[in-house]
Amino acid sequence: MTVADRLKPEIFDELSLTDFIALDIETTGLMYTQEEIIEFAAVHFHHGEAVDQISLLIRPSKSIPAAITRLTGIGDADVAGAPSFSEVLPQIRTFLQDFPLVAHNSNFDLPFLEYHARRVHGDFRNWDARDKQFAYFPNPQFDTVLLSRIYLSFLPSFSLRALVDYFQFGLENAHRALPDAEAAGKLFLEIVERAVQTKFADVQKILQILEPTDEPVKTFFEYLVKFLATGKYSVPGGIDRAKFSIQANHYNIIGEAERPDFASDNVLPLDPAEVGNFFDEGGALAREFAAFEVREPQVKMARAIAEAFNESQFLLVEAGTGTGKSMAYLLPAIKWAVKNYGPYGRVIVSTNTKNLQGQLFF
Repeated sequence: MTVADRLKPEIFDELSLTDFIALDIETTGLMYTQEEIIEFAAVHFHHGEAVDQISLLIRPSKSIPAAITRLTGIGDADVAGAPSFSEVLPQIRTFLQDFPLVAHNSNFDLPFLEYHARRVHGDFRNWDARDKQFAYFPNPQFDTVLLSRIYLSFLPSFSLRALVDYFQFGLENAHRALPDAEAAGKLFLEIVERAVQTKFADVQKILQILEPTDEPVKTFFEYLVKFLATGKYSVPGGIDRAKFSIQANHYNIIGEAERPDFASDNVLPLDPAEVGNFFDEGGALAREFAAFEVREPQVKMARAIAEAFNESQFLLVEAGTGTGKSMAYLLPAIKWAVKNYGPYGRVIVSTNTKNLQGQLFF
């Protein structure tokens, strides 16, 4: 039995979700100002049932990077005869109409679409990094990543794959736009079913937290609080609180219980001097790149990070532009993970902006 079977059509109507569109895009990279869309797909849901879909390959103006082809399976040959984004934009806007838009990490998909629509029209009024106004896609936006963090907070991961596995939807061809869009739509329905069982007071608290923000998902909770205020519908079942104590693997939990025993012979410390030598004159980088310049702050930072790993310490570093900080922390972090955990080693890098994240990938 699906969510659409369990929820009455009137509930979708009261939530202003009679119709919504789940969408996904594939791109040549992460930064919408520099990269392009190579695939767009969307699924139209009516009263919780998928009733229509669209899937388009799009020809970019540049070659698709090999890393993107490995991830998506989309190569230059696949898009050679495809239309450009400017050619498919009217078709995309017609399909989306003014329905609410659902995406897994909508803060990536929707700005990408809006920016490239504006580029087609040469219209960048009221558009900058701090105050994005959606002129071409002004639809309500619901991000299933954020909603999952609220309603499925007990899960160890909020990736689309992890959530699909949890609900056992089945997802073939991950990182292709249409399967990902379908999965995002199904995930949203599961969240809606949980949301309508939320206590009115809890939703009010969520709205109070979101009120001073410009987070688009705030609209979802405005719909929800109006629905709950009517008291007209009783959704059977209620939230299963037992699910909030499921057994799962939680990685990278901060706390003394998770701290390795550094007195153990199993923990292999790094040699800070060896790490620093990688960046030094005559080191691996200097041998590989003729134009490489030794930067003493980079060497010092890399050694300090290696020592922090050895001592299980937090390290706060202020490093100006040109220090080479990305490599300075990546090398000791990767060496530590591989040396101590082999193929199971994990390094999580949290950047402040997508641009900084893009620098690590490309």
